[in-house]
Amino acid sequence: MKSILLLVDLPTTDSESTLPNAWEEIEDAVMALGAAAVSSGAQLVCSGHRTLAPLLALTAQAYSSSEPAESKKSEKPEPSVLFYSLAENESGLQLKSLSALSGVDLLSGKFESVLERTDPEGVVSIGGTHRTRYELEIYLSWRKRREKPLNVFILGMTGGTAQSLEREQFPGRHFGNEFVARFRHLLSEHQRKNQPVSGREEKVKDESEKFYVPYAVITQMIVYEILNGKPWQRSG
Repeated sequence: MKSILLLVDLPTTDSESTLPNAWEEIEDAVMALGAAAVSSGAQLVCSGHRTLAPLLALTAQAYSSSEPAESKKSEKPEPSVLFYSLAENESGLQLKSLSALSGVDLLSGKFESVLERTDPEGVVSIGGTHRTRYELEIYLSWRKRREKPLNVFILGMTGGTAQSLEREQFPGRHFGNEFVARFRHLLSEHQRKNQPVSGREEKVKDESEKFYVPYAVITQMIVYEILNGKPWQRSG
């Protein structure tokens, strides 16, 4: 089972994020990535954040519960989500309770040992603080030593470290405001071409003003590229 490293944290200071709704964006992105990874047969490796870990644990349990009954009678399947502890005194009891859920397991040891044990094929940066940036640097050094592709994916619209990385044009694949603007344009074009004209133009305009970030699409593209080693391409 191939693994994907998720570096995520909720920004806590103004210097870490300029987005007023960063926490909501981060939660939406994390849920979308969890669903995309687990449903694609990948293993998601991330820190046991006290707020975000339960969301991913429930995603893993939902997928595990949907497996055919005959597959559950065989050997215990590999967990879909692996949590590593941020610190000995943080979220310890909560993580232990989450590990009782199907599809979830815990990792102990330093961050470098987590990388050695899971061998992530790629990393996704969502939100984040100084800690996640530090872990990203460790991951990059580790991949370079092994002479493997870096496979860095950055969701800059989630604020925090990811937003800073986008502004710095940090090496990697960026899914930020520019990508969202292109997606929004394509969606608007599709609506104009495929919806009846009479009485619909004003509605399309109103819907575009409320447009959300397509995290489900973005994360599916990211997971596909990590697992297959090539960019996702639209069929047809």
